[in-house]
Amino acid sequence: MLAETILAPVPHRHFTFTIPKMLRPYFRFHRGLIKELCRIAHRCLAEFQRTTLGLPEGTTGVVMAIHTFGEYLDFHPHLHALVADGLFVDSGLFHVMPDVSLAPLEELFRARVITFLVKKGLLPPERARMLRGWRHSGFNIHRSQRVPPDNREDMERLAQYIIRNPFSVEKMQPNRSGDSIIYRSGMNPKIQRNFEVFSPCDFIARITQHIPDKSFQLVRYYGWYSNKMRGQRLKQADPEAVAVAEGDVIDVSAFKPRRIPSKSRPQGDSLTAGQERSEAQWQLARTHQESLGSRPAPVPPLPSRNEDRRLHRRGRRHRAHPAPPWVVGSGCAGGCRPRPARTGRASHRTLARRSVPRL
Repeated sequence: MLAETILAPVPHRHFTFTIPKMLRPYFRFHRGLIKELCRIAHRCLAEFQRTTLGLPEGTTGVVMAIHTFGEYLDFHPHLHALVADGLFVDSGLFHVMPDVSLAPLEELFRARVITFLVKKGLLPPERARMLRGWRHSGFNIHRSQRVPPDNREDMERLAQYIIRNPFSVEKMQPNRSGDSIIYRSGMNPKIQRNFEVFSPCDFIARITQHIPDKSFQLVRYYGWYSNKMRGQRLKQADPEAVAVAEGDVIDVSAFKPRRIPSKSRPQGDSLTAGQERSEAQWQLARTHQESLGSRPAPVPPLPSRNEDRRLHRRGRRHRAHPAPPWVVGSGCAGGCRPRPARTGRASHRTLARRSVPRL
């Protein structure tokens, strides 16, 4: 659905941003640095495209996904980005990028990341100078072939590739004895094999290290594809207009992506205007209303703890509510204990109260 609801009908490319193995522990033990790595990659990409096209006010269109896993579940932070191959301008035109080398972009990305880690106090200056002096520093930016706008199948395939799970169940093969797990993947030229053997505890540790922090966004949208700019265009665009291409410039001013239709709100729903529900909440609301009928049955309020004890002592507990855990009994359906019958003579306090006349 990414190709139909977010991406504009312009050519795209798949970019991969990789950092050297020496810097990976910094991002493993400081997970907040990964989102800063996304910002650095986007700023470098935007500066590279604006300089190449000569459009300082141009806007990029980037969908970036964070991957922390390698081929054999090792911690390997890198970025996958589905990038519009050009820049958008405010008039609604899209300027296509020419085929140029990525060497300036790679050098800019390396310099920005090293400077960022030095300012954070994580990377020693000696190691930073060593990384700047290496010819093959480990920083790498890969760019795929250009995907034309009419090839939606390849676009959707790229979107599914960059947004995927850290591991595949199909690649797992437990040993018959149960003391090891074989994880198969592609041929690794460094270790000269296509599998890795883990103990159960090591395999669980490999998987759990890729669990993101709470409220951490693994997919980020920048520029033309950001939530703010998409919301502004939905209010202004004509839904029946289409994009028109003219050479290296594409007019996307009247393009409006398809919106995912939401199911109708159930009758009797008490949500006010402006409030929203997720699909799971809508399904729960519909199921709840169907089980109760058109008009929900009134439910009596639950008594408080002190009132509940008082009702049980008098034998008048509401039978619609089950007995709380602090009340034990077997008299009624609610767990009430039957009130014992009075036997014997009345107490002296009762007799004295009865003998006093009322004035």
